[in-house]
Amino acid sequence: MLDAFEDLLASRRFEDITMDDLSRKADIQVGSLYHFFPDMTAVILTVLERALADEGAAFELVPSHEGLGFVDYLDGIERRMEAVWHSHGRLLDVFFAYQRHPLIWKLTLQQRERVARLNAAWLRQLMPGLGAARALDLGRMIGMVMAVLLDNLAYLPDAARRRLRRETRTMLFRYVEAERRGNAPGTRSSA
Repeated sequence: MLDAFEDLLASRRFEDITMDDLSRKADIQVGSLYHFFPDMTAVILTVLERALADEGAAFELVPSHEGLGFVDYLDGIERRMEAVWHSHGRLLDVFFAYQRHPLIWKLTLQQRERVARLNAAWLRQLMPGLGAARALDLGRMIGMVMAVLLDNLAYLPDAARRRLRRETRTMLFRYVEAERRGNAPGTRSSA
């Protein structure tokens, strides 16, 4: 049912999709559809919940990520997030329309915090002397910047994509390198 909804987005706006359209596309009785979803908003929220879970998983580390440098780490996140939005790409407009819905907002905040913790764990692996609180702050920043970057890349022409990607990567790399050297913005000097 959820895949059928996303398939329907290829040919129409989400506001124009009805429960009858969805039941035909999913090849199920409309009564069965109503058994699982009371209305189209419930379908949309469930589809968005699945996409957000997939996006959050893009930040998960696997054993093969140990020992990666920062640029390789960002490359991996970007590749996994691009794959997520390639499979759910038609949902960006739906997400922007529903992002302030209480359920989606709650899920988004939970995911941001989970991503921050995942990034913080990786940063502490990269910089063993980095404190937990500072790693969490940096993890939040990396998660937000990467999410905003990839949301924007979906709408930009190729030349602008390359420029935005390069500028974002440069900014993140410099920030993390400054942290590694102990003179990052927002940190106090020990002098």
